[in-house]
Amino acid sequence: MKDGIWSSLGKTFWIVPYIVVLSLVDIFLATPGSGVLADVLWYGVWGRISSGEVQTIVLSLKCIGGIFLFAILFGREMAGYFGSVSSVYFTRIGSRGCFVLGKAGRICVFAITYTGWFLATEFWIGIRQVADRHMGVRTVYVLFLLEGILGTLLVLVCLAVNWLSVRLHVTVAVFLVFACVMVLEYVGILFFDSPANVVLNPLCANYRIVEDAGIACGKLAANGCYLGMLVLGMRFHVCRMDIF
Repeated sequence: MKDGIWSSLGKTFWIVPYIVVLSLVDIFLATPGSGVLADVLWYGVWGRISSGEVQTIVLSLKCIGGIFLFAILFGREMAGYFGSVSSVYFTRIGSRGCFVLGKAGRICVFAITYTGWFLATEFWIGIRQVADRHMGVRTVYVLFLLEGILGTLLVLVCLAVNWLSVRLHVTVAVFLVFACVMVLEYVGILFFDSPANVVLNPLCANYRIVEDAGIACGKLAANGCYLGMLVLGMRFHVCRMDIF
């Protein structure tokens, strides 16, 4: 039901072999070019998506797969407490609300670590593809954006899986959340250049986010709002559900 913190942090390392396996061509066949490291990192994570060209969705499957690997690894982080042992466990804690907040915070820590491994691996792969390996301010800025955007996206998906897993089997929960993610990805491609889509759709990774600080702040704020609403919704549900 509950893994130790170090055991759970260790599971975040699974993203490294996943990225390496899917990037073997880039690792062994890529030659240094005239590209910019910041751009290589951004497109390495999200894929090169073209406006309205739905077939390009395959180029972002590495990222989507990484998101769902995280959801599978930690999809029972909270939901594992709701079952045959729930009546025993929840009689021993003072507040269900604090339980939800604590588990959400724990998932956030895992997401930050997981994203860190993800970006470190992509950085190692990306730096082999550029002749100019200077890590300038723009590269640091892109890494910060990727940590914030991808990290909150991981937490959103994982919390959604946990919430649904309270009532459903985790496999069903992952499938339902995956379907929602694919719909958002589809919408993100169809309306790729729409300002509202760029800011409000968590699955839209238009490069304008990097070029416009206002859009970047709006994107991070929107993801933060979604995260806050999801946590509050889970807290409300758990505090009022019949466990005994």
